[in-house]
Amino acid sequence: WDSYLSRFGFHLEASDITTEEKKRATLLSSCGKSVFDIARSLVAPADISTVSYKDLTEKLQAHFSPKPAEIACRHAFYKRGQAASESVAEFVAALRKAARPCNFANVEEALRDRLVCETGKIHVTVNLNGVPCSMEVDSGSSVTVLSSHTWQRMFPTRSRRRLKAAETQVSDFQGRRIPLAGRDTFMVEFKGKCVELSCLIAEGNRVNLLGLEWFEPLGIALTGVNAVSENKWAVLYKEFPDVFGGGLGKYKGPPVSFELDPSVTPIRLKYRKVPIPLKPRIEAELDKLIAQGVLEPVPFSKWETPIVTPVKSDGSIRICADYKCTINRALQQHSYPVPVISHVLASLGGGKVFAKFDLAQAYQQLPVTREAAEAQTIVTHRGAFRVNRLQFGVNVAPGVFQGLMEGLLRGVQGTVPYFDDVLVAGRSDEELMSRVREVLKRFSQAGLKVKQSKCIVGVPSVEFLGFRIDEHGVHPTEDKVRAIKDAPCPGNKKELQAFLGLLNFYHAFLPHKASVAAPLHALLHKEAKWRWGSEQERAFKGVKALLVSNAVLTHYDDNKMLVLAADASPYGVGAVLSHLMPNGEEAPVAFYSRSLSSAEKGYAQIDKEGLALVAAVKKFHDFLYGRKFLLVTDHKPLLGIFAPDRQLPNIMSARMLRWALFLSAYDYDLEHRPGKAIGHADALSRCPLPGLDSDPAPASEVLAIDELFQAPITSKDIAAASAKDIVISRVLNWVWRGWPVGSVEPAFACYKMRQNELSVSKGCLLWGSRVVVPHKLREKVLKSLHEGHPGMVHMKALARGPQPGRDVNGSPFSNAVR
Repeated sequence: WDSYLSRFGFHLEASDITTEEKKRATLLSSCGKSVFDIARSLVAPADISTVSYKDLTEKLQAHFSPKPAEIACRHAFYKRGQAASESVAEFVAALRKAARPCNFANVEEALRDRLVCETGKIHVTVNLNGVPCSMEVDSGSSVTVLSSHTWQRMFPTRSRRRLKAAETQVSDFQGRRIPLAGRDTFMVEFKGKCVELSCLIAEGNRVNLLGLEWFEPLGIALTGVNAVSENKWAVLYKEFPDVFGGGLGKYKGPPVSFELDPSVTPIRLKYRKVPIPLKPRIEAELDKLIAQGVLEPVPFSKWETPIVTPVKSDGSIRICADYKCTINRALQQHSYPVPVISHVLASLGGGKVFAKFDLAQAYQQLPVTREAAEAQTIVTHRGAFRVNRLQFGVNVAPGVFQGLMEGLLRGVQGTVPYFDDVLVAGRSDEELMSRVREVLKRFSQAGLKVKQSKCIVGVPSVEFLGFRIDEHGVHPTEDKVRAIKDAPCPGNKKELQAFLGLLNFYHAFLPHKASVAAPLHALLHKEAKWRWGSEQERAFKGVKALLVSNAVLTHYDDNKMLVLAADASPYGVGAVLSHLMPNGEEAPVAFYSRSLSSAEKGYAQIDKEGLALVAAVKKFHDFLYGRKFLLVTDHKPLLGIFAPDRQLPNIMSARMLRWALFLSAYDYDLEHRPGKAIGHADALSRCPLPGLDSDPAPASEVLAIDELFQAPITSKDIAAASAKDIVISRVLNWVWRGWPVGSVEPAFACYKMRQNELSVSKGCLLWGSRVVVPHKLREKVLKSLHEGHPGMVHMKALARGPQPGRDVNGSPFSNAVR
C-alpha cells in the first residue's frame, strides 16, 4: 500500500490535480472495486463522498499497512545482514529502508554502527584444486561450508554422484536447518600451504564459510584487531563536493556545435504514440528535463526526431531519440581521432597505485549551440522540444567528448581520459593524491560531475579497456580466452562436431591441427561408438591450446578492421571478435560464450539471435566503443531492427526496443552471413560456458495506476488456451521454428504480415509488449476491463492501445492486451 500510495501521489502531481475533492475522486475512481468497498466500510456510517482525502488515505493506510511496533522494527534492522551477492551500496540502501519505521534519534549514526558491524567480516581467497574461491572466515562455525551454486560454477564437470554423504547436520544462526548435498574433497592452497581437506556442500546460493576445521591445517589464527585506519582518500569527497554531488553537471566552456551537410534536406518525422499508462511518467520526465534546462518547448522545428521511452530499473522513464534516420544522415563525422589503445596504456608506465573516475551522464553535461539544439529537436505527444545538451545517439558525440576531455586534462601527468572514463596513475599514494586533486580541480572549474558510486581511488590494480593494469605492466584479461580454455568437454557427437567446426574455421592458421585432433575426428565416424577416455581428453586439451596460442590469437590493433560475429544455439550464445587481416582472413582477438538461462531458452529464435549480438557487444565494449566495426549475424530479420540506417519499427517487443537503444550508442555496420560462414561463433554457442551473465539492457515492469485486485487470467491460462487455439497454436510453432515461405491461408495473413513483431514468452504469443488473447478467453478479459471503466471508447483504448484492428471483437490484433 505504501508503494501504491506514493506512486498515486506522483500521478496526482503529473496530472496537476491539486484540490482535495479531485484527489479523493481520482483515488476512488481508479482504485478498483475491492479497495472502494473497503474504503466505504472504513468510513461508515459517514457517506464516503463527505470524507476528506486526508482522512480517507489515513484510514486506508491503517488498514492495509498498519504501523508496526517500534521495538520489532529495530530488531529487524539490527538482524538485517548483508547477502552474499549484495554490494555495500545495495546493503546500505536496504538498511535505510529498514530504518524508516524505527524512529532513530540519529539515523546516520545507526546506519554507520550497523554497517561497521556487518562489513567487518573477514574474507580470504583460497585455491580449491587450483581455482580461486572467496570464503568468509567464521570462527563460530566448526565446519567449512561451500554453497552448491559456487561448487557447480567452479567445477562444472563434477557430478553430484561423486559427493559423499554428509555425516552431520548444520543450522544457521536463526536455528533453521541448512539442506546439504554432501561432502567433497579438494587440494586447498593458502599462503604457501597446500593440504587435502574436505568440506560440506550446502544446497543453494549461500555464503561460503571457512570454519574452524580448516584453521590449523591452513595456518589461520584470529588475534583480534591490531589497528583501525581512516580512509585517506575520503578527504577528496569533502574537498570537491560540487564534483561528487548529485545532479547534472554543466560544462562552462563554449557550447558544442554541429557541422551539417547542406545538401541534406532537414527531416521531420511524426511523433510515436505512447501507451496510456506511461503518459503521466513520460510527462513527468519531460517536466524534469525542462526544469533542468535540457529541454525547451518550441512550436516547430526544421528537424524533428521521434522519441522512444524505455523503462528504467527503478520504474522511471528514460527519454531517448531515434537519430539514426534524421540528423545522423547529415552530420559530418567528427575529425577528432579515437585514441590508440596501445598509446593510452603506454602512458601509464611506472604507475603503482591507481584511480578511475566515471563521469555521470557524460554527454548531457555538454551544452550545444542554438543551431545544434534545433537539429536535436525531439517530437512527443506534447509537441516539439529543443534539446540544449549533447544527446546520446548523435553519432559525433563520442569524438566531441573525447576531444574536450583530452583538452581539459592536457598537462596532468599519468592521466588518461577515454570517453567517460578517466584513469590516473601514480608511483606513490602522495603522487596519486596530487594528480587526482588536479584532475578534480579541473572538473570543478569546468562544471563537470562524476558518479561517486563508480569511482575507484587508491587501488593497486585496475581493469581498463579490457586489460588489467598494475605496477608490473599491462596484462590481457583472462576473459579473452576463457570461452575456449574453460569450454566443457563434449557429451556427444553433435557437440563434438560443433567444437571441431571452430577448429576448421581457423584451419589456415593451424597446419598441424589434423594430427592433434585425430582422436576426436575418429569419434565422428559412423561406425564409431561414443567413448570419451584419456586419449580424447588429451586431444581436446591440445586443440584448445592451439586455439588460444599465438598461431591463432592475434593482438588488438587500432589500424585493423574489427569484425564481431555472434550466434545463438538452443542452449547458449557465442561470439568471436576478430581482425580482418590483409589477406582477407579473420584472425580472432577474443572469444566469448555463455549458457542461456531457463527463461532465455524459451525466447523466440529472433530474440535469441538478438541477445547474442547485444551480449557480445556489451562483452567487448572496451574494444568497440568509439570506433567503427562490422557486426555479423546469420539471422536476416535482425537487419530490419538493428541496422544503423533503419528507423526503429513502430511496433516491437520491449526487449528488442531496449536492445536497439543499447546498440545505437555504437558505430557499426550490420551484415548478414549464412550460418556456415560464422561456424566459429556457432561452435562457441553450442559449447557454452556454464555461467550466466545479466541482461545487457535489463527489463523493468510497467506499473499502472489502475490495478486489478486479482488478475482475471494468468500467463498459464493464456498459454494453455493458446496451445489449444487452432490459429494461435500454429503461429506459435512458426515463431519458434520459422515461418513458411510464400502465401498462407487468410486466417494467418495478418500474423505473417507482422512476423518480425511477434515473440513468445512463457507460451504466450506477444505482439510487441501486448499479449494476443486466444478467442476462448477474450470475453473474460473484456469483462474485467469493464469494471469501473470510464466509457466504451476509453476502455477499448486501454485494452488494445494504439494498434491496428477494426474492433475489440474483430481483428486478432485488436485482442492484443497490455
